[in-house]
Amino acid sequence: GPQLRTVVLRSSEPAAHWVRFHTDIRSPKVEEVRRQPRVALLGYDPNLRLQVRMDAIAAVHHKDSLAKQGWERTPPHSRASYASKRVPGEALKQDVVHHAHAPIHDLEDPAYNNYAVIHCAIEVIDLLELDSDGHRRGTLVRAGGEWCWQPVAP
Repeated sequence: GPQLRTVVLRSSEPAAHWVRFHTDIRSPKVEEVRRQPRVALLGYDPNLRLQVRMDAIAAVHHKDSLAKQGWERTPPHSRASYASKRVPGEALKQDVVHHAHAPIHDLEDPAYNNYAVIHCAIEVIDLLELDSDGHRRGTLVRAGGEWCWQPVAP
């Protein structure tokens, strides 16, 4: 079944209703998203005391224009993460520290073959504002290109 994943939000476009994160194409999450593109994303802003849950449809982009654009914006030291010969989640014979590879400046580096972008088209946003005087919660649902706000019980 679906697995909970912690990912780093890499880009978003609120007006276009999407968020993106990067991953290694060899990661099990890629096959999970391809099998079942409906995903739920959860975030929390401790300063605003705001919990955000988004229901979205995810699509994997690998070696296409969107992936190339993401790769070009990825700093060289972050690109190095995709140079590993080890598959994410692969069992190791012993507990070893994974040493970072040298920063990758060349856009044609083989590490690019392991890089993917997961683009999530947001359909529902559930917001929960935590407050000692009382929590507030509501959902935003896209209908006909517009967001409709519905207050709900926290």
